[in-house]
Amino acid sequence: MIPTTISLEAFGTTNLLIFVGLAIFCTAIPSLAFAFASERLPSVVTATISLLIPLFAGAFAFVILGEKVPSTAIPGSVLVVAGIVMILRQNNQIAASGKPIHA
Repeated sequence: MIPTTISLEAFGTTNLLIFVGLAIFCTAIPSLAFAFASERLPSVVTATISLLIPLFAGAFAFVILGEKVPSTAIPGSVLVVAGIVMILRQNNQIAASGKPIHA
């Protein structure tokens, strides 16, 4: 029989507190911090931070959780880092030339 309603008691107090803690510390605070930083930092910096999120997630999973790194993740990570280096180099060259950036 499939229940039609889910009571909060079914989850337990500990599980609900963990869920609320994850919602606050892993979603709300990082989202607000990124929005705050996006207003104050150049778009190239915030885009670079966004591109690095999957790399850090994989690295933390490897270091903290002991996850195995798939063989396809290494060349993908190298491509992401190479792309970031290319973006930052191009941005530095544009900044050094003093020419305005047109969209």
